[in-house]
Amino acid sequence: MKYLKVFLLLNLWAVETHEVTITPTLKSPLMELSYSVTITTYAPTKKQCGKSFAKTADGSKINMKHPAKHRWCAVSRDLEKIFKLGDTIRVTGTWVYDGLWVVHDRTSKRLKSTIDLLVGVNDYQDKWIKIGVKRAINSF
Repeated sequence: MKYLKVFLLLNLWAVETHEVTITPTLKSPLMELSYSVTITTYAPTKKQCGKSFAKTADGSKINMKHPAKHRWCAVSRDLEKIFKLGDTIRVTGTWVYDGLWVVHDRTSKRLKSTIDLLVGVNDYQDKWIKIGVKRAINSF
C-alpha cells in the first residue's frame, strides 16, 4: 500500500496534513497496455477496398448509407496477434474518432502497425501517427 500526504490550506494561514491510503484496483495487467499505432480512415468503396467492399473480413455486411455508425475498424496483420476479430478497442488522440471501435476487418498486407477506421465516403478522412490504442475491458 502506498501513502500519500494531502495538504489542505485552511483560511490561508493553517496547513493540515492528512494521510490517504491508495490501493491499486487493477484487475488485469493487460488492461493498462497501450499500443502506439498509425490510425487511418477508409470508406467502403471499390477503389479503397476492392471487389468485396460491402463485406468485412469476418463476413459482416456494411450499411452503405451510414457505415460510420457501425464503429468498426480494420487492423493490420501484425496487430492481429494483439487485437483479434471481434475485440473492442479504445482509440484516444484523434479527437474526431476517439472512443470504442470493434475489430471486424483486416488491412492490406503491405500495412504495418496500422488501424483503419470505417467511415462514410463524405465523412472526415485523415491519418494520425503514434496514436494510443488500448483493448477495451470487455474484450478479455
